[in-house]
Amino acid sequence: MKSLKKLLALMLAFVMVLALAACGGGGDDEEGEIGGDDDFDDYPLTIKVWQCNTGNGQEYLASAAADFNASQDKYIIDMSYGGSYQDVLLKISTSTKDSRPDIFASDTESMYPILANQELFVPIQTWIDKDGYDMSHMITNLANTYSVDGVWQCMPLGNTVTGFFYNDDVLAANGIDARADLNSYQEILEACRTLKAAGVAHPFYMHSSSGFYSFPMTAQGIQYVDNNNGKDAVPTRCLIGDEGGEAYKATVDFFQFLKTMTEEDLMLPFGTTVADGRAEFVNQNCVIYSEFISSYHTVVTAVADAFTTGFHECPTITKGAANVGQCTGGGCFFLANTGEDRRQEGAWEFMKFLMQDEYTAGFAEATGYLPTTITGFESAEYQSFIAKEFPTAKYSIEAQENTSADCYNAWLPMFSDFHQLCREYYSKACTESKSAEELTVAFAGEVDECIDFWHASND
Repeated sequence: MKSLKKLLALMLAFVMVLALAACGGGGDDEEGEIGGDDDFDDYPLTIKVWQCNTGNGQEYLASAAADFNASQDKYIIDMSYGGSYQDVLLKISTSTKDSRPDIFASDTESMYPILANQELFVPIQTWIDKDGYDMSHMITNLANTYSVDGVWQCMPLGNTVTGFFYNDDVLAANGIDARADLNSYQEILEACRTLKAAGVAHPFYMHSSSGFYSFPMTAQGIQYVDNNNGKDAVPTRCLIGDEGGEAYKATVDFFQFLKTMTEEDLMLPFGTTVADGRAEFVNQNCVIYSEFISSYHTVVTAVADAFTTGFHECPTITKGAANVGQCTGGGCFFLANTGEDRRQEGAWEFMKFLMQDEYTAGFAEATGYLPTTITGFESAEYQSFIAKEFPTAKYSIEAQENTSADCYNAWLPMFSDFHQLCREYYSKACTESKSAEELTVAFAGEVDECIDFWHASND
């Protein structure tokens, strides 16, 4: 509004100059000219950013914002901690245009409700097109996740995949090659039997996140909701309960994997915390520790020189199934719909700044995420970093780059409910006597109820 008032005042002054000139009272004609945006006297504009990182990630983003502010004089990035991703989702979902920041953070799970409400944000493709910006340096599976038919919705910031850390020394001593022998949950089961017989107390740790079911489903090329896995439109039903279908069969295999691992005492009790699971991995009572790759700083630091640690990207569920690629997790930045084009342009300039190789690689090194761009990954700085600290990261990037175009996690606005159901049914598989088939049918029914409830509340 302030800018509008100034514009009106300038226009009025211009009209008065013309009137004076017509009356013979004119002065220097150039003094009455109005320039472009760069001539407004309210620069620099403040660009507000809500970010959700803590610790090293928060510090790195603050440093990057300071670099951006020093690099030009049109914009000042005002970055603040917006709370958790769920906190920011709640605040944005109940916001008005004039109460929003210019940029807000989301994780891939929280972004689905945002994507279902396009009034909240402006797709970054708007500015990509205006600017002629080339997004081809983005890693392939990120494009699958954050764009629709080539239209980018938001800017990837973090980049992570599910999978597992492994003790390569113990595996090798028992004739197990992680890259060759652990490419599915069913193969992990076979390896854990070997490790148990060799005296490993609990060979496997199972993470409770839904990503350790949904990502392997997608890696196996399976869609588990309709409407093109939710990308064409909000899903109306899940496909998990279609007996004989791929989603049904893979889910049965997954629940049977959990049941057998529990019955044969091949994994730490389900519900063991991430920290306790990591401690067991460090103490070598657990050899295969499922986690997100973005935890590597914590894991590698805890292991130190006790043994050789590697990371294997997300496996499939079923042995022999082709792995078509990797879903991605991690954070992203949305351009908020504020109705302020000039501030929006400044927000876009900051996003472009962050997508430079120096900053994609730097953010990855600081946080444990992978770089979001292939050029950032290939940069000399990052290649030197992983060569010294985390050589197996290259396999995850290769898998991301080789991801099929139709491989992405389902777009579920009701994701928080789906996530909770996954956790509940992991536990049921480990503790209840129901068969894997019975669990699959019941799980599918509850997912359908969540989808129906979302439509009843939002249609």
